[in-house]
Amino acid sequence: MGRTELEIRTRKIVRDSEPKVFTASATIQDKTVRTGVVYRPLHCGTKAGFGEFFFFGRWRLGQPFLKCAPRWTEWKKVRRRAAFSDNVDCVLE
Repeated sequence: MGRTELEIRTRKIVRDSEPKVFTASATIQDKTVRTGVVYRPLHCGTKAGFGEFFFFGRWRLGQPFLKCAPRWTEWKKVRRRAAFSDNVDCVLE
């Protein structure tokens, strides 16, 4: 299975894993920027660029692997449709 290596820079993390994937790397306008390297399957069609994403992943053989992640706007649409259909198994707080 092929994979893509992603270097992610972020200002907000909802929940990191143990061991931590992201570490503080800089401060810009009083906000800490964190960076981390994760891996994603080639079939996800990862492209370089900016945006807001919602990542799901797990540790595999000691390395953090992501599932194919939607943009944050797409995730909100999926979540909204599930909420209106009473098909929500869990809630992100």
